[in-house]
Amino acid sequence: MNVGVSIKVGTPTSFFVLSRVEILHFFIFLLKKVFFLSPICFSYV
Repeated sequence: MNVGVSIKVGTPTSFFVLSRVEILHFFIFLLKKVFFLSPICFSYV
């Protein structure tokens, strides 16, 4: 994969791309948590 190679090279652009991908995954993770927790919150309310 190009990402792994770019990380080994250590170019700043690849670091920005990596951070963007990680932020994207983090947002998806948060959305999943919200969707999983929302029914529990609604059941308590």
